[in-house]
Amino acid sequence: MKSTGIVRKIDNLGRYVIAKEFRTALGIEIHDALECYVDGDKIIIKKHQPGCYVCDSEEEKFIHLYGRNICEKCIQEISDAAEKITAEVIK
Repeated sequence: MKSTGIVRKIDNLGRYVIAKEFRTALGIEIHDALECYVDGDKIIIKKHQPGCYVCDSEEEKFIHLYGRNICEKCIQEISDAAEKITAEVIK
């Protein structure tokens, strides 16, 4: 990890301002959601990437269905299950 020389203090409301250079480099815009993690004595902040509504994976290929992201794997599993149910009903 390389030091950037940027040091900020926490304000009286507990807020920390992320430097514009970091936000620009990471593509973070106003109102973007951020996720925070703790790793030992480190706080890790990353831009939130919503995962699959069914399995919560963070695959890059999603189908947006009824306002939810669903990955291709889950779509296939749901499709296979629906075909199986349909075949049993037809019998």
